[in-house]
Amino acid sequence: MISIVTICPWQYAKWLNECCDSVIKQTKSETLEHIIVTIGFDFGRPKHSMQKEVRLNHDPGLSTCRNIGVAASKGDCISMLDADDWLAPDFIEKVTPHLGRTRLLCSSLKRFGNDSGFSAPPDEIFVKNQMMEGNPLYY
Repeated sequence: MISIVTICPWQYAKWLNECCDSVIKQTKSETLEHIIVTIGFDFGRPKHSMQKEVRLNHDPGLSTCRNIGVAASKGDCISMLDADDWLAPDFIEKVTPHLGRTRLLCSSLKRFGNDSGFSAPPDEIFVKNQMMEGNPLYY
């Protein structure tokens, strides 16, 4: 199972529906769960069977929120998704074949609005060694 963890402070609530729709509409969704950690508000949206909401009344910080989301998940693999972002419909389908070959996967990013375009080729998947090459913190 793949768990997608989304952290959503109340300031980002206006984008959360689009974010959640992008998870629900995955072409390979039978092995997905979506953990939504809301901070300071109740999402109040009818939930899809793959979704679970964890509500926090106060903001303990991003790292703690992510840890809470990970603790609530059941997945063997975890993907973090910001509430103001969304996944391409075939994201999980394209990433799944690479699981097990590496411990860290990073995909391309498409920017929207005035700063539109891809930051990497859309079909390219980077593995840990490629991403960390030349990084002084990697040894």
